[in-house]
Amino acid sequence: MPQRFLRPGITTSHSFNHCTWAAQTLWLRLLTLVDDYGRHESHLVLLSSLAFPLGDCKGRKVNVEHVELWLQELEQNGLLFRYTAEGKNYLALTRWRERARTESRCPPPATSEHLPTSANNCLQMSTSANTCQQMLSPETTSATKYMPPSPSPSPSPSPSPSPSPNKKNGVPPPNAADVAASRTRYAALKEEIEELSRRRDDWTAEDRRVFAAKRVALKKLRAAQANGDFTMQ
Repeated sequence: MPQRFLRPGITTSHSFNHCTWAAQTLWLRLLTLVDDYGRHESHLVLLSSLAFPLGDCKGRKVNVEHVELWLQELEQNGLLFRYTAEGKNYLALTRWRERARTESRCPPPATSEHLPTSANNCLQMSTSANTCQQMLSPETTSATKYMPPSPSPSPSPSPSPSPSPNKKNGVPPPNAADVAASRTRYAALKEEIEELSRRRDDWTAEDRRVFAAKRVALKKLRAAQANGDFTMQ
């Protein structure tokens, strides 16, 4: 397993420091488990045994329900994402910038929105094409070839009107009632997801469908709030 290095910015990372101590500990331990593409199987029993082989600080076995909650916390703060490929569940750390030395042990996610940060950045760069090609995984290199810029000059863009100070991204300023309702809905969704997670071992097919739907709803609601839209319920 290659050595992993922590970057100095971790101590000032809002995403990392918004997580609980337990979730931060799991993330640090995952660094020693993932492959050169930041991927690993996300089977809870497997993760619990590999990430905490000696148990907690008192030698007690780490409960898989706790591991699931910490994974959710890391996912909600954008530090990793989970996906399914070839009938198995996997996770991948985000903003992954390690140099690939070997082929990945895990299949890549199906959609480009889940590519590592280094791969997505290569889609937008017009220089250092060779560097980008090395940063991409073999599964994505062929789909993201470097395209040189057009030699013809682009016309000067027309000046765009200044955005209205009363709107953010085209969304009217929220009123207090909408903000309160949106935050209440967010808290309720989060509590429902945590409750479902606690009884994961007894899930039915319907429970899995409901859990997936609630996670999607929570993600959309969080994105709307980040854009200043509190009307989405």
